[in-house]
Parts: sequence; C-alpha cells; structure tokens
Amino acid sequence: MIFLAFPLLLYPMMIWGGVQLSMLEQGWAEHQTYRVDASGEPDFVQLLDEHEQIELADGGLEALDGGEIDAVVVATEQGEKVEITLHHRSQDRHSTGAADLVRKRAKKLQRDRMASLAAAHSLSEEELKPLVIETEVLTDDDEWLGAIIATMVSIMAPLSMLIAGIYPAVELVVSERERGTLETTLVAPTPRYLVLLGKVLACTTLMLLAAGGNLLALGLTLSHLNVLVLEDSSIWYVPPLLPLLGALPGVLVSAVLCASALMLSMIPARNFKEGEYAGSFVLMGGIVPILGAAVALMADGGDNLIWVPLANTVIVLHHGVLGTLTAVQAVVVTIENAALAAVILAAGAAVANREDYLLAGRLPRWLQWLHRNEAT
Repeated sequence: MIFLAFPLLLYPMMIWGGVQLSMLEQGWAEHQTYRVDASGEPDFVQLLDEHEQIELADGGLEALDGGEIDAVVVATEQGEKVEITLHHRSQDRHSTGAADLVRKRAKKLQRDRMASLAAAHSLSEEELKPLVIETEVLTDDDEWLGAIIATMVSIMAPLSMLIAGIYPAVELVVSERERGTLETTLVAPTPRYLVLLGKVLACTTLMLLAAGGNLLALGLTLSHLNVLVLEDSSIWYVPPLLPLLGALPGVLVSAVLCASALMLSMIPARNFKEGEYAGSFVLMGGIVPILGAAVALMADGGDNLIWVPLANTVIVLHHGVLGTLTAVQAVVVTIENAALAAVILAAGAAVANREDYLLAGRLPRWLQWLHRNEAT
C-alpha cells in the first residue's frame, strides 16, 4: 500500500511546495535593497531615490560587471520625452530584481508625464508617448545558455547516478544471497574487504556510465532544440575545460559514496523486493540534498551548502560548467565525500567479516531498525 499511497501524497505536496516557494520568493524580493547607479533626468533620479528598496550608488558599468551594484540607469531628456537606458546582469537574480523595480518606477514617471503633457496640450494620454525605455543586457546568448546547461547538468548527473545504482547494488549483494553463492564468496582466498570494494567499484562504474549516458542525451536534445527553436546553431555554450576537470574528482568520489551507501543498505535484505525497499531509503535520502542544492542555487545561496554531502556535488558541477569553480571548493567537496565514503565502507567491511551477520540471518544493532521496517 505504501507504494500506491506515496505518489498520491508526493505530487500534491510537490505542487503545494512549489506554490509556497513562489510566495516565499516574492516576499523575499519585496524586502531586498538594490544598489542602483542613476544619472540624467532629475525627476526620474528623485523618483528612484524615494523608493525604500533602492539605494543610489556610483560606479558605472565597471561596478555593475564586478557585482558591486545591481543596475545602471541613464535617463536622457529629448524634448518632452525621456529616454531611459537600463543595464543589468540578466543571469543574476538580484540584478534582475533591481531592473524590474526600475521599470516599475519608470512606468510611474511615464504616467505622471503623460498626465501633465495631456493637460498642457489638451490631448488625451493615448496620443502621447513621452517615455521610451531601452534595455541593454550585458549577458550574451552563450552565457544565458550556459546558466541553463549548468543548472540541468548539476541536477541530472547526481540524480541519475543515484537512481541507476539501486538495481546493480541489489544484483551484486542480494541476488548472490538468493542464488546461494554467498558461502562460496566468503571462503574464497581473498580478503573480504577487497570483495566488498570490488562490488562498490563495479556499482560505481555502472552509475557513472548511466550518468554519462543521460548527459549525452541531454546534450543532443538541447542541440536539437537550439536549432529547431532558435534556428541558430552558432549559439552554443562550451564549458571551460579546466574548471570542469576540477569538478570531476568530487563527482567520482560522490559516486563511490552513493555506491557504498547502497551496498550497506542491501545487507539486511533477504530477497529482491527487500533490496528494492532498502535502496529506496538511500534514494530518498539522496534526493533531498540534491533538490535542496538546486533550489538554493536558484536563490543564489547554493555555496552555503558546500558542507552537505551530495548537495556539494551539485554545487561543484554547477560552478564547473560555468567556469567559476575555485580550487578550495573542489578540494573541500572531494575530501568531505571521500571521508564519508570511507566511513561507510569501513562499516560494510565490519559486517562482511562476520559470518553470523551474513549467513545466520543476524544483523548488527545499527542495521536492525531497517530490517524491522522491511518486515512490516
């Protein structure tokens, strides 16, 4: 019954969660302060300065490109009209929020000037167009596409690895018990921790192959949509090689971490169904930090999760594809996930060295709770 009830509960909760996140984001935007460099027509500059969320600053385009300010606005009077040029960083959510707020203030100026001009010339407001807004975006199409690709790759790679590892782990652990070949493996003249390590590496290889296949399919799909929708095959994004290579060690270690956790979860399972059930615990436990990191990246707070396993994999992949990965981030993620994988492997090796755990149906205390859940 749980497998039937879970989707019925999950999808409404996901919809409810999406609505709540949207409302939270809207409330967050209403309490932000934006630094704007405004110059030119005095009435418009004063209109911006009067708004509680706008803080006037200096610096020009260089400060905007460096992230010191959020937008640059130049208002130029041309007779009875005002031409406004707005500069912002389209891939920065904070800068985009500043641009949206500037546009709203410009519309207010437009309404005020239309009313005054209509009264002065005895015309209707529809006959007047005193305000022209020209938006100049600093981000080109390649960078915009790169941000989309980085988000999709950073989410799909760890998710596909985690999902693809369940059935190989079941086959490598549970199926051997069902076939009756576990005893033969235990008496082989090979240290048992090496047997366990070999199973983990085999599962890791399959997980990486699955992730690679998914990313290849994603690339082919995006390239096809690029030509089909944009009708311009020249617009494409090629990730910088060095940062992307810097993210690979963290990804590889994360794959070993997922495979080790799946192998450990399979030890209590006595049949294929129980193995699937045990793997679902690891899957759900891994999905939470992955999706959490994805949401945090969209809110420009992903770097705060660098210490959370699997969430840090999403972060280094995102920065690696964009070319913004630092050496400190790559090293922290690799060491952290490697240490956690080593702890899980050591726990698995401790179980593998005990025949009463593997053959007599007994379990260590720290795994008995999972066996009780399976029995129910």
